[in-house]
Amino acid sequence: MKVNLDKSISVFWVILGALVAFHSSRLGIGSLNGPGPGFIFLVAGLCLGILGVVDLVLTSQKTGGGIITADLLWGGKNWWKIIIVVGLLCLFIGLFEKLGFALSSFLLMVLLLKLAGSISWGRILLFALSTSIIGVIVFRYWLQVPFPRGIIGM
Repeated sequence: MKVNLDKSISVFWVILGALVAFHSSRLGIGSLNGPGPGFIFLVAGLCLGILGVVDLVLTSQKTGGGIITADLLWGGKNWWKIIIVVGLLCLFIGLFEKLGFALSSFLLMVLLLKLAGSISWGRILLFALSTSIIGVIVFRYWLQVPFPRGIIGM
């Protein structure tokens, strides 16, 4: 089976960007003067979709190239890790409102780092905790993005 990888990837990013932008309204978008928790996801989704469209236009203008077989794409790869990472990101989005930014980002980092390889639990927990704390400081206090506080109030 032959697949035009460039075009397929571009369409994937357009669809993902549209889904992220569409579902950002559940968190509340707010306005430019008073952005809500979903505003950053709306902007990210729109940027992702726009870049996907630009890439689709540019790859459509190419002649040849980008055509590969499915065996070359998936053969011998740890493709299950990609599926797990996408699943974890979807879980993060789903739990973001209930658990809050700090706890959901901490859990995401722990799971991603554990999936990455042979890193000790001490380093994983230290890195995940520091990433969450820095994220809270940057987004909540410096940029004043009103993310949901979740069950731990952070």
